[in-house]
Amino acid sequence: MNKSLDKYSLYITYDGLLDPLGHSQILPYIEGLSSSGYKIVLLSFEKTDRLEGSIKKLKFRLKSKNIEWFYFPFKRRKFGYFIRIFLVFYFIKFRQKYKDFTLFHTRGITTAIIYFICGFKCPLIYDIRAFAGEYIDCGRLNPKSIFAYFLKWFEKKLIKSSAGIVVLDESGEKYIKNKFKKIRTNIKIIPTCCDTQLFPIKDKISNSSFYRFVFLGGARFPYRPDLALILIKNLIKNNITCKIDFINERDQDLIKQNCEKLEIPEDFYNIFYLPQKEVISHLVNYDSGLIFNTAGYWRNKSCPTKLGEYLASGLHIIALSGINVIDNLSKKEPNVFNIFNESDFIKPINKNKLNEIERNIKNKKTSKNARRLAENYFDISRAHHLYNELYKELI
Repeated sequence: MNKSLDKYSLYITYDGLLDPLGHSQILPYIEGLSSSGYKIVLLSFEKTDRLEGSIKKLKFRLKSKNIEWFYFPFKRRKFGYFIRIFLVFYFIKFRQKYKDFTLFHTRGITTAIIYFICGFKCPLIYDIRAFAGEYIDCGRLNPKSIFAYFLKWFEKKLIKSSAGIVVLDESGEKYIKNKFKKIRTNIKIIPTCCDTQLFPIKDKISNSSFYRFVFLGGARFPYRPDLALILIKNLIKNNITCKIDFINERDQDLIKQNCEKLEIPEDFYNIFYLPQKEVISHLVNYDSGLIFNTAGYWRNKSCPTKLGEYLASGLHIIALSGINVIDNLSKKEPNVFNIFNESDFIKPINKNKLNEIERNIKNKKTSKNARRLAENYFDISRAHHLYNELYKELI
């Protein structure tokens, strides 16, 4: 056995493992690394309303895979971020001081500061799930605020200090290589992957003239459930009978408000939540998945989690333009995608564009081509290979 595998790696994420994102985009990668023999100490922040039974169940699951998991409470309060960072600092310095950490892996920028305040000297992996500029694109930060300037400065420091960097799309790699020409950091492109074999797929072709659409995940800006509802309204007016389901955990009241504001009859929409395991088996019931994310200079480099999941289920996809990975895939398989600009929703949507959606859904090749894209670009085996390769190079 490789001697390096006896060392511990510290993986820290600001996202909760019990959140949908944690189930789909953290646990599968960590468990993949553990199955390769790497010893992981995993730190996360969990929302305080999570059930104790769910926490115990996950602890047992991770312990059985030789992963040490410690979690910290996440509750919105004044100076909450700084309190959480201090708790992690104290935990690492005083309760984990006997462990020999040979790698520090931070998922995102918010937890990266721990590396510096704890004085780590081991290699650093900066796993960029979102560039710092996305906080500006999403309207969370004023671009001229002191914190925005600090965040952008800190990200430059992170990129220069990292031994390994993970980006979601080739556009992120291109940005780093153009902006930081002197760095020789190992960069891996690892999109939001999923285990495609877990997603059932069936022949979507039928003589039915009723179509089911799904909007999975967040509903607050930069996500645009309002535009999704405008699309549904236009389809119905164009005599294309359809219904949309919003699968969402925490923004259901906001979605309901949008439905009422746009006067969408209750018969044409559902709003409910499903655990990730049930989402995997449920997506096969739909004809088309919606990815309505407002883009921007930094958002362009993102990769929506639902993209791989929709494709793995063989769904046709309707999306807003401006996300590089979606724009590129839509050129490879135009029958799988219908792409809109936000400006298309200002006036009644062009009838030809609406009819094209129906044609693509009914296209016999759409479902198989979608699944093939998922297997080629988003299968979890690809992520496992690249993360293992990165760990092997740095430990």
